Amino acid sequence: MLGLRLLLDEQSSPADAIAQLVVASTAGDRRALAFITAARRILVSRGGAATTATDALNLLLAAVPDIVLLLRGWARARAAWTDRKDALAAIAEYKAIAGLDLTGLVYLEIGTLHSYPRAAAFDAKAAVANYYEGAKRGSVAAAYKLACCLEDGIGVVVHKLNAMQWFLHAARGGHAESQYRVGLANLYSGGMLGVQALSNLRLAVQQRHVGAWVAYAGYLISVLENGGPPGATGHELELHEAQVTGLLKAAAAAGSPHAMTMLGDCFFDGICVSEEPDVDTAFMWYRRAVAKGHAPAMVALARHLEEVDGVDDHPREILDLYLRAASLGNDEGAYMCGIIFNHPNYGLPRNPHAALSFYRLAARLGHETAASEAADLAAALARGQSDDEADDAD
Repeated sequence: MLGLRLLLDEQSSPADAIAQLVVASTAGDRRALAFITAARRILVSRGGAATTATDALNLLLAAVPDIVLLLRGWARARAAWTDRKDALAAIAEYKAIAGLDLTGLVYLEIGTLHSYPRAAAFDAKAAVANYYEGAKRGSVAAAYKLACCLEDGIGVVVHKLNAMQWFLHAARGGHAESQYRVGLANLYSGGMLGVQALSNLRLAVQQRHVGAWVAYAGYLISVLENGGPPGATGHELELHEAQVTGLLKAAAAAGSPHAMTMLGDCFFDGICVSEEPDVDTAFMWYRRAVAKGHAPAMVALARHLEEVDGVDDHPREILDLYLRAASLGNDEGAYMCGIIFNHPNYGLPRNPHAALSFYRLAARLGHETAASEAADLAAALARGQSDDEADDAD
């Protein structure tokens, strides 16, 4: 960025540098805008104010010494980390200019450097402390990272309520991921919580957050499945369906396997994206999601292959899909592996001991019926017979 290069060059004119920064920030350069914001806050802290562009430029020029110190310290810190991977040196440079930081960006960078597990400066508690300082000074990114730490118990005791408060704080500041998190957390709640969640999700959609596209599409599908919005006309329902299609296809084009899986579901069931079921297109979307390692797509594809073509046509592929899903921590995948290994109708050798292991894995992953299946099979094995042998005996 020309403005930053001019500021860091002691032979250049500070007025030219500031002018270039103003131009770049007006054109939408986020780094320039961040530094201009920092400069303006320095001025506000000194009682400065500007009503015109000329006044603003003159006031910025008055703050040049502090801006130059801030930028040069920032440049040295970035060089220490990006060029030499010396986190401790970078932190020292950032701390030297922390007193000039009125936006929270410096504290955000310090916290981030403390958060790298393999860096010499790794210190989760220090990361949290710096994220907090950054959030207090106005950094929505620092507020978001602080919320994540509170939610997951990184460097601090887990506190879900405080985490949501910081997500809300960051969401109000326009942070798309926080808007998405807030929206997703209470999307299907009633009352004001649900209204606030939907509002935040829509804001994240407007900021082109891919996860928000998928979540909002899912919300619209649930509304349509319940008859649509109260009083909606046929044309309005068609617009909702078109919006679902647009959101999911945009998210899929952006690489979202979740969106690909949802498109598969919609084509298979003939809703929103297609007036009639389209199995071939559904399978195409499922396979695209499977190629990206999406466990729910593996389960959906396996189940629908069995439903459409029967087990005999795809026994190995179906088992492979469920095994891959189970290895990724999917409870339904693990449960279906238990079913396959314990019953002969899948055309594969029965292995009740393997089935028991998968039932128990599914139970640990939260499957509702796997625990009882495991208990029954364990009892049968203790008697020296599998479930099917027990059924034959009956």
